[in-house]
Amino acid sequence: MQNINDILKVIETNSNSAFFFTPAVYPDAKCYFVTEIERIITCNNFEKIERTIDEIDKLIELGLIGFGFISYETGYNFEERLNKFYPGNCNFPLIYFGFCKKENLQIIDTNKLNFENAKGILKKEENLIDNFTLNVEKEEYIRNVKKIKRYIENGDTYQVNYTIKGKFDCRQSPAEIFANLIFQQSAAYSAFINIEDHYILSASPELFYRIDNGKIFAKPMKGTIKKGLNDKSNNENKKKLIDSLKDRAENIMIVDLLRNDLGRVSELNSVTVPNQFIIEDYETLNQMISSVEGELTSSKYSEVIRNLFPCGSITGAPKIRTMEIINELEKESRNIYTGAIGMVSQNHSVFNVAIRTLLIEKESMKGEIGIGSGVVWDSDPNSEYDEVILKSAYLTNPVKYFELFETMLIENGEIFLINYHIKRLQSAADYFLFVYDESKIQRIISQVLDEINSNKNYRLKIILDKWGSLRYEISEVGKKIVSGDVVLSSNKINSSEPFQYFKTTNRHLYDSEFNKFHKEGITDIIYLNENEMLAEGSITNLAVKIGDEYYTPPIESGILNGCYRQYLLDKKFMTEKEISFDELFGAEELLIFNSVKKKLKVRRILDENFTLLKEFECGKD
Repeated sequence: MQNINDILKVIETNSNSAFFFTPAVYPDAKCYFVTEIERIITCNNFEKIERTIDEIDKLIELGLIGFGFISYETGYNFEERLNKFYPGNCNFPLIYFGFCKKENLQIIDTNKLNFENAKGILKKEENLIDNFTLNVEKEEYIRNVKKIKRYIENGDTYQVNYTIKGKFDCRQSPAEIFANLIFQQSAAYSAFINIEDHYILSASPELFYRIDNGKIFAKPMKGTIKKGLNDKSNNENKKKLIDSLKDRAENIMIVDLLRNDLGRVSELNSVTVPNQFIIEDYETLNQMISSVEGELTSSKYSEVIRNLFPCGSITGAPKIRTMEIINELEKESRNIYTGAIGMVSQNHSVFNVAIRTLLIEKESMKGEIGIGSGVVWDSDPNSEYDEVILKSAYLTNPVKYFELFETMLIENGEIFLINYHIKRLQSAADYFLFVYDESKIQRIISQVLDEINSNKNYRLKIILDKWGSLRYEISEVGKKIVSGDVVLSSNKINSSEPFQYFKTTNRHLYDSEFNKFHKEGITDIIYLNENEMLAEGSITNLAVKIGDEYYTPPIESGILNGCYRQYLLDKKFMTEKEISFDELFGAEELLIFNSVKKKLKVRRILDENFTLLKEFECGKD
């Protein structure tokens, strides 16, 4: 297996090299790795664009495979009305392509990449970047959105994809930043390219177009909503996105624009829209996409690019007038942002829309990202600004490395509540876009059960990483206890934090406080949420007895749905109910439980200084 760190280091240290990455969560995922180049084609001048594109055609006809990009501003060349925006010579290439022989292109099955060494990079405490600033103040951004809405009101445009830029200094190397990007963003069209003076790091989820043997496919992406905190709220958010008139309007406009563009290079009546308003999951948000396809009249690269570029999903509609408005309002050239990055050969090509893409200058190690949103007539300027901030979070506030795990009880040679554990692990893997293969888990379980003493009880912990690798830890379970003391933490958990709802290694507060108090004889630490409502223990769920009934906090209180908790709910032992501080201290019993310890009665609730706060009847025996 090839090591991902080695590949990224090769790209970082070799100019005119590239790595195209598709995560293994996608079917038949492949990566492409190239370092040996036959020809390099670049263009920094508008007068040479046509000649450069024709030269690319000739190299493709010779059987070479091209990789590279086209900057957004190249699109000014393809419409006479936009030629007035020619800036002359450009500091950053308008077009860049490297060409290699077929035998020098390495094609790698993503499932056969080794990510083990990448974990060290991903666990680094150092920030990816520093000094992140936007090139537009919020007040100016809102003024410009209002101006766009006036253009819409006057009939100049229906939608404008308005873009600003974030500027930053790199703290980690480009290879390290890219490793973090592909951990955080399961984007199908990711790329790491090293050209003479710059690095390009793209984690784009959007397909500009793909060509396979005379057919062209596009997947415009319009419509965004933040990911829900858990499965239930995420499904609710997806429904909100599907039902959103604003987002559907954006999507319909762009689909119509792409149908028109594809119609210019496709056979008559061959352009169709097989799928519309499909919601795709990503780590931090959900996107609405549609599919457009057609049968090409010509697969020549030049014909496709001249008629399609730039992608309408990142301009707006109608394209030409909207690009004029964009030029008026945006303070800087977009460069690679919203251009296209990809690979091309005689019968196949694939290019992304270069969103979620970093451009890093080698000498200074300063970088920039473009961040945009689609403005329509009913857009709220403040909401559009919030969307822009959300779209930059993967870089400004990246999620630290984490893994998923399940802790199970083996008793009498079998795993207690095995189906509950498997279901929960798969749900977490789906939510966080981890590669999940249940057959691998079942093989580990079978191996463990074959090797243990069936007369003893064990604690089995199975850990799953982002790329589907599994490991496990096993230990004997000590003597069963039926009651214990708990400490009420002064720290409040945040019910708006997604990690509260899943069993992950991202649990610093819980682990640190459990380790601190457990060695003092404390069974668990219990927590309230930010609303002073009872939540959960660091390793247990909770239930209180009020009158003749047992109640457990609802999931919305910010808790993990423990397997034993769900088992007790299924058995009608208890019901869900928000539990206040006063109800906790007025309860007749407090139970703590998980699938390894099962139910324990709490004797005493103590504060962090071990002062008695509440003693239950079982503690008075």
